[in-house]
Amino acid sequence: SGNITLHLEEVHPIEQNRLLFPGNTYTVERGLVFPDGTEELIRLGTLMLVDTRVDDSGDGYNIRIDAKDYAHEVSKSKLASATSIAAGTNTVDAIRTLLSNNAPWVVQEFVESDETCSKMVLTEGSDVWAACIKLAKTIGFDLFFDPYGVCKLQPAVTDLATPVWTYKDDDDSMFMYINSAYSEGEALSQLTVTGESTDNAAP
Repeated sequence: SGNITLHLEEVHPIEQNRLLFPGNTYTVERGLVFPDGTEELIRLGTLMLVDTRVDDSGDGYNIRIDAKDYAHEVSKSKLASATSIAAGTNTVDAIRTLLSNNAPWVVQEFVESDETCSKMVLTEGSDVWAACIKLAKTIGFDLFFDPYGVCKLQPAVTDLATPVWTYKDDDDSMFMYINSAYSEGEALSQLTVTGESTDNAAP
């Protein structure tokens, strides 16, 4: 999830209704556009608009867009009736069935597992996504949407791999700036860097 703030000199009312209406899906990319028109772009996410604010009180239009990935949409797909998952059901199959029955538009790419789950009863109105996340955690898997909007189920990362490259902050540093963020929420203790270079094979 995230938000984007834009400043436009002019916004046509029809364009505003079509492009900025909540529910529209956009892809967010970052990279380079060369003088000859070729592009090197990295997909950062496939997001749905959930809230748009247009402020035309000043010079031009200030537009703030709040967006979330598909997990938000799946979470709104509440169970229409109570559902029971029998003890001994393959956990990956249980997650696959819940998503297929309640959010059939989701593209799934799951790593298989032999692990089974205990009996689980979901009441009418239950959050399907929350139930799937809970099942995934019982077998040590992560369930998430990748930058292309594909639902992935795979073993959780517990050990960080050897870095592809490292960065040393000294007089020869090439970074123009570094942003920091602090939160009391749960997060992996790791550093993520996005590289933008024609020679960087693994950004």
